[in-house]
Amino acid sequence: YVGHANGFVLIFSNGLRVDGDLSTANLDPGLRVTSYGDGPSYHIVQFSGPIRAEWRAQLEAAGAAIIAYVPNYAYLVRADDATITRAKSNRDLRDAGLFQPAYKLSKGLDVSRSGATELMVVFFNDEDMMLSLQHLGALGAIVHRSSDNGINKLAQITLDGSRLRELARLREVAWIQPYAMPVI
Repeated sequence: YVGHANGFVLIFSNGLRVDGDLSTANLDPGLRVTSYGDGPSYHIVQFSGPIRAEWRAQLEAAGAAIIAYVPNYAYLVRADDATITRAKSNRDLRDAGLFQPAYKLSKGLDVSRSGATELMVVFFNDEDMMLSLQHLGALGAIVHRSSDNGINKLAQITLDGSRLRELARLREVAWIQPYAMPVI
């Protein structure tokens, strides 16, 4: 497969684009991790072109749980390091790397701003909600509401903006955005 110009650029929900090796992406050092600790973590795995059914099957057979598609030609997966090592044996796998804290922040969140910040935090569905809420408390967050409805795990919180980097570095956090009061 021959990709078009910039065909391998990964595009995240916050508009962040990563072109090239995931391990060398130019990210804010405070929004980059080399590990989330023991056990399964969240990774981006990118293939060499449009993902074929057999590539997906090989990834799942290696032990990865597919969470979502990431443009271009990539998946967000939950896997331990041994699973990622097995998955890398597929010659069609172009790159694999941790799902970095920088990918979790909604566009416009200012990690250098201090003061009370109203946020909505989305957790990965495989994570323990009670433990996640404890981790928020350890960061000094005030939890106003939380929900685990079997589809989404969410928390509406107030957190000092200077702690956004720490929040994004929590393994269980999938997404962080400013809280917006629902309007009917």
